[in-house]
Amino acid sequence: MEDTLAAPFRVLEKMFERGVKLSVFSNFKIGGEADYFANVKSIEEAKDAIERWHDFLKSDGDRDKKIFVLGSGTNILWGDRGCRGLVLRQDIKNFDFDGNALTAGGGVLMSE
Repeated sequence: MEDTLAAPFRVLEKMFERGVKLSVFSNFKIGGEADYFANVKSIEEAKDAIERWHDFLKSDGDRDKKIFVLGSGTNILWGDRGCRGLVLRQDIKNFDFDGNALTAGGGVLMSE
């Protein structure tokens, strides 16, 4: 008989990385590790990651694990203890101009 937590953990292993060094995602190159990390390249991937994270929390019983949404990391200082929970990095590199309005995806640098 399959362990009731086995399936949700397998889903996490496919979508999320564990122990990612957050210093890589900061211009200041400091910080500990993320418990879980996902790099998303579209709004659909972000929605899927959040849904799977919530499914994991339901099965894990630990609903205190948070989601930290990260852009390009240019203005962030990570602590040495890193980030508990999920770091969801937006790597959504799209622009949309509509007249004088600009809509940009998460993680787009001003220089781009």
